[in-house]
Amino acid sequence: MRYLCTAFLLLALPLTLKAQTEDCKSVLAKFPKYPPESSILAKQVSDYVDKCKERPGAEDPDFLKNCIVVGMRSLAVSGNYVAAVHMAGIECEQGNEGVSKNWLGLIINNQNASEEERMLANQFVNGDKPLPAPMRTPGLQQGTINKY
Repeated sequence: MRYLCTAFLLLALPLTLKAQTEDCKSVLAKFPKYPPESSILAKQVSDYVDKCKERPGAEDPDFLKNCIVVGMRSLAVSGNYVAAVHMAGIECEQGNEGVSKNWLGLIINNQNASEEERMLANQFVNGDKPLPAPMRTPGLQQGTINKY
């Protein structure tokens, strides 16, 4: 009986992980594409990726990926929701749905994200809980340059 349960778990676990990965992929597919000209935040992400590609050693895929991940983490934590979506996509591709949810969680209260983007992130992270009001703090506003 013990072997039967173990065999079931070993067979069911990959199916569960695959379903979770498809779930975060389907949610991320609903987010808009962010061309660099769409906002300052998208331009920051694009510029950082371009700078990583210009660095010595960028021909190594692992080096390039690590460079991009480090920059996206920094930008996302500092309030760049475009970078947070980018990081959620990276984690989702690796099968880390929980970490992907954490990155999308940064969007829920982000005043720079549209209400639609905030609702998508909230639905994925919190299910049917209502969307909280965005926190209003001085700082970077979408489409403007931060003067602080």
